[in-house]
Amino acid sequence: MYKSTPHILEVRPKIPARLARLEELANNLWYSWDLPTRDLFSYIQRKL
Repeated sequence: MYKSTPHILEVRPKIPARLARLEELANNLWYSWDLPTRDLFSYIQRKL
């Protein structure tokens, strides 16, 4: 049996400057309980 080799993959998409704040919000668990922020992500998802 072969041993697996662990690999780390980090994805850093290029985000337009006008949307840069969204990356900060997405990487912060604060949004998980802040209703206005959750609504913002829900609104964006519908638009996509």
